Amino acid sequence: MPPDFISRPGAVAPSPETGARTERTTLPEPIRRALDVAERSGSDPAHWRADSRAWQPSRTLAIGDPQAYIERVFEVLHAHGLLGREGWLAPDVQLISMGDHFDFGRADEREATAESGELLLGWLAAHPPQQVTLLTGNHDLGRVGELLPFSDDEFRKASNEANELYTQAKLGKRDSAAEQAFIARYPTLPSVEIAARDLASFKTSQRELVQRLLRERRLRLATHHNGWLLNHAGVTREHLRAIAVPERDQADPALVSAGLNAALDAAVKDWLRQPTTPFAIESLHRPGCAEDGEAGGVLLHRAEQPRAGHRQEGTPDLYARRYDARRIPHGLTQVVGHVRDPKSRSLLGTWSQDDAAPEGPLRSLVINSGMPRYAWGTEQLYEGATGMVFTDGAMAQTPPERYELVDLDAHKPHRATRTT
Repeated sequence: MPPDFISRPGAVAPSPETGARTERTTLPEPIRRALDVAERSGSDPAHWRADSRAWQPSRTLAIGDPQAYIERVFEVLHAHGLLGREGWLAPDVQLISMGDHFDFGRADEREATAESGELLLGWLAAHPPQQVTLLTGNHDLGRVGELLPFSDDEFRKASNEANELYTQAKLGKRDSAAEQAFIARYPTLPSVEIAARDLASFKTSQRELVQRLLRERRLRLATHHNGWLLNHAGVTREHLRAIAVPERDQADPALVSAGLNAALDAAVKDWLRQPTTPFAIESLHRPGCAEDGEAGGVLLHRAEQPRAGHRQEGTPDLYARRYDARRIPHGLTQVVGHVRDPKSRSLLGTWSQDDAAPEGPLRSLVINSGMPRYAWGTEQLYEGATGMVFTDGAMAQTPPERYELVDLDAHKPHRATRTT
């Protein structure tokens, strides 16, 4: 059993990035039981629930990127009435996690956030695969990508170096020579900034868990429900053509999901023959490194409104960090995580049709014959729309009662039914 770090008094100070941790003794009983199950079962696959006979689904929901302490994630689930009495999800719930279960918080929180993310992913995976679908995000694959060569001691050393260099750079005292030497020592890392900010809460046990979930086909690139496709950051027509999904099939979420997952499974099969090579998926995901720069592809890119003079002709770079939102497949509605509202507003420019508001609610983008429209809610999405639903509502900073999930049966926001 892992150490009792959860809600330990004085474990970490509150921060804007993660919020204050709730004392365990003050949490509602369903959350305390879920924490007990996570500590017992999430860290030991021998206790995972393979038997799904008790599962009686009547509602299917998707939850945005759970980059928050496990207590907060459970507070969100409890606020939505999704936790059962025994520390598992309620037996009538099917849940889809949109990916990115690691890397949040300040440098002095990294040990606690590393343990928390691993326990959460383990707790989710401990449910039967029919009840919980785990979509992979860029931070999840970073464990078998950029971070593949690291031991715990090596990562701790590299992380401390990166934090010091990154802090100095933010203070205007950048040491380019020292940064170059850092990258030369750790060539699977693309930059000091990525090491200090984006891939910052690593343990080798996380990598072992991700490897297991990839081998067992528990981590997926996509899934579908009730006519909508779910994936971490969105796919374009070019990405689907690259994996042999013809344009005539690109409005069918089942066929698109099958094509994406077939590409993932083929990549895993190839990678297991040479597991010392950072994991990649041809045409879809390229890990970062010193030689190629930052990672790119369908787990990292973000939809944008191209700026004036942006080239439209030719084939877009499949590993770019941005894509023209008008290149998403016609007639397909995608549910994505990965990008929060302020970043979307910045990238989508004049396509944003309403004012910014506190994070937590769902947002949507519709691409039609007129001007694309980005707005709060999902009401603008009609059946067969070319569009996207954005689910990352900054879970760590958002009160649980304000954080919305996706009701995939009704194609609308699922709002909290109680306060925690």
